[in-house]
Amino acid sequence: MSGSTKRTIISLLGVLISGLVLAPLIKDLGRRKVTLAAETTPSSSVRGDQRTSQDELHRLLLERRQILQMIVESLEAEFKTGRVGDDQVREARVALMSAELDLCKTPAERLVVREKSVQLFKDHEDRVGRLVAAGQAPQIDAAKAKIQRLEAQIELVREKLAAQSRDR
Repeated sequence: MSGSTKRTIISLLGVLISGLVLAPLIKDLGRRKVTLAAETTPSSSVRGDQRTSQDELHRLLLERRQILQMIVESLEAEFKTGRVGDDQVREARVALMSAELDLCKTPAERLVVREKSVQLFKDHEDRVGRLVAAGQAPQIDAAKAKIQRLEAQIELVREKLAAQSRDR
């Protein structure tokens, strides 16, 4: 892989990761639009347009996941050679899991992704803990890693509660 390709991939990763900050806001806006759309009774032509839009959305979500998978694989290879840090790989994995969540069709699929997320952050917390113990990282890094793991666990529990309430 050429140097310019690597720089392009890393630049894309930066854009994708910064997009994660906006993603919850965009998702919330999308949910509101879906709720409003569901409150109206569409005609058959509108339903056909919605189906086409749903197909387009699914295609775009698949493309995003595929690109993120490629970025993760590239960064993991770069990490093994010491060219990128653990943080970049983890951020790319988080972006990939977010893309996977958007593609989940069942609560069970969402739980699997949430569990992978918790494991990712547990592993990160362990790594940071070892660095802090060795004096190679400040204590604040351990606290940040713990918060990230807790947030992932909270999302997993929320997902489980949502699945339970749907089952009733």
